[in-house]
Amino acid sequence: SSAKYLFQGQLVLDIEEPAEPDAILWEDLSETLIARLKRVAITTFVFIISLVTIVALVRFLRKKSAVFSSFAIAYINQYFPSFAYYMTSLEAHPNDGSRQGSLYTKIALFRWVTTAVIMSVIIPFTATVSATKNDLIPGVYTVFFAEII
Repeated sequence: SSAKYLFQGQLVLDIEEPAEPDAILWEDLSETLIARLKRVAITTFVFIISLVTIVALVRFLRKKSAVFSSFAIAYINQYFPSFAYYMTSLEAHPNDGSRQGSLYTKIALFRWVTTAVIMSVIIPFTATVSATKNDLIPGVYTVFFAEII
């Protein structure tokens, strides 16, 4: 780049369009980076603990019946976004886009784990292609059916 485009003849500036004033979370701007990271670490820890707890619950219910575990997954998927919204509100974010991104990440990861990954973990590999009542394909079918209801 030419020297005439450099700031003070030596620095390249990184310029981006600023956020809209109503998208800035003014009450969170005074938070230090360490305080922000601490809050995010706490909510991430709570998120991971809730995932592990739900996996254990679904695994327990799966031993009783595939239908019980499927309806538990559907119920949890329905009410988790409210819990994620509350957790995200405890975090400090500089703008609304950052807060929405955090909320989206939590909900998307949670739904992916509870709907897809959990079935792979709790169902043995030998039961992935067979079609008996407690195997993978009927289990995924009952989760989808429970989500519809």
